[in-house]
Amino acid sequence: MTNEPAHNTTVIPTASIWRPASFRGTLIGTASTPAQVAALVANFPSKTGGYVVDGVNVYKDSMAYSGRPTHYFDFSKGKWVPVQENHIEDVQALPLGNWKVQEYAWHARALGVTIFTVGYGSAVTAAQQVILAQVANSTNTTAGNIQANWGKSTFYYYPTNALGQAGSNMPYNANQPIGQQFFATNSDDISNDFYQVGQAINAALTQ
Repeated sequence: MTNEPAHNTTVIPTASIWRPASFRGTLIGTASTPAQVAALVANFPSKTGGYVVDGVNVYKDSMAYSGRPTHYFDFSKGKWVPVQENHIEDVQALPLGNWKVQEYAWHARALGVTIFTVGYGSAVTAAQQVILAQVANSTNTTAGNIQANWGKSTFYYYPTNALGQAGSNMPYNANQPIGQQFFATNSDDISNDFYQVGQAINAALTQ
C-alpha cells in the first residue's frame, strides 16, 4: 500500500488516500505542466501504453492505479483512447467521471433512449452546462453561443461568452435521439424544466 494526502482538501483537509502500490508502473520523473508530462512520455516509452500522472509523479507501464484506467474503449469512435486527466486538485466532478457519464449516455441513446439533463444552482459553470448538453445530445445549451467565442482551460473547452442565453449549434449525433439540456437557479425554473420534460415524455408515449 501507499498513502498520500487527498487531492480534494476542501472537503476533508486531513483526509488520506490509501492505494495498492501494484500496477502503478515505474516512476519516470515529476512534472507540473502538460508540456513536462509530454517530454517525459516522449523519452520513456511505455510497454503497456499506459501512463499515470498522480500529483507531480509520472509513472510508465501502468495498467491501473487505484482503480484509474489508463485507456478506455470509446465505442462512439471505435477505438482505444488514453485517459488524459483522471483527477484535478480540489475538484469534485472529475474528468474521468464526466467521460463515464457521456459514454453511458451514448449507449443509452443508441438503444433509443432520449435523455434530458438539468443543472441546478448558480455553481453550475458554463463548461458543466456544455457537458450536460452533450450528455443529452442536445442541439443547444443554456451556456450561451458556444460557436461565437471559445476559451481553452487546462482540461476542456468552454464558452467564454456564457451569459445565460441559449447557445446554438451544439455538436450532436443525428443518428441518436435528440434530448434537451436545462438550467435552473430557483424553484420556478425547476418547476418549468420538469414540466417541459414531462410534456416531452408524454408526447413520446402518445406518438
